[in-house]
Amino acid sequence: MEFFIPYAKDAEQQTEVYEGVRKFISESMGADLSPRRIFSLTYRHEGKNYHAQVGETHSLNGEPVIAILYEQMRDLYYVCTPNRGVLRDIPILAGAWCVERSVDFNST
Repeated sequence: MEFFIPYAKDAEQQTEVYEGVRKFISESMGADLSPRRIFSLTYRHEGKNYHAQVGETHSLNGEPVIAILYEQMRDLYYVCTPNRGVLRDIPILAGAWCVERSVDFNST
């Protein structure tokens, strides 16, 4: 799967949105984010299984997943939806120890 940001009109806007989300998470969470571009994540949280995929609605909050970021130091994934990590608030957090599978976008 080639990298994309949902609802972006072109590659320039994709880059702008993605870098904006990364900056917001870095500054608000004090995160040193990996350069990985993650497409999907399957994980378990509070006894429930979840699948987060860029461009699809996350069942946890009913919003589309805009980006999934990873921080190696904390071994933590940040699932970003419009109201959880993109425009406001903290992202949905998933510890790598709870992750069954992660899939990256193709490298370019």
